[in-house]
Amino acid sequence: MKNLKKITAAVASLVLFANIANAQTAIPTSYQVNEVANNATPFAVKYIGSDDEYVLFEVSVKSSNPADAKFQLTDSEEGALYSAGFKTGTVKTIKIEKREGQVLNFTLLLDHKIYSKSFSVSTSEVENTLVSENDITKL
Repeated sequence: MKNLKKITAAVASLVLFANIANAQTAIPTSYQVNEVANNATPFAVKYIGSDDEYVLFEVSVKSSNPADAKFQLTDSEEGALYSAGFKTGTVKTIKIEKREGQVLNFTLLLDHKIYSKSFSVSTSEVENTLVSENDITKL
């Protein structure tokens, strides 16, 4: 009975992730945050992928204003994981240890505006990683 439940869960996951993969190839993917005041927002976070124990993200800061930006990465359970000052034009790859149910918040303070993106990480028994994305801009 236990094996039947595991097999059913694995098949359901396979069908679900196959549909997600098919949908991702059919729809153009953009990880850019919505535009604000006819200018692209200066903050982008792109999920690159994962390996056995880590998830990888690419963080880029692009702005016409050469001001320094303050960046912070937090985990909903662990608190602050990384904090740094970024110059505009910076692109950085960040590698984070993967945990089940993890919620990662990427925050950028630039020109007295706060840009925030949130990612949640879910792993399954068939070794798939699902990352979902949310973004918030406070003016």
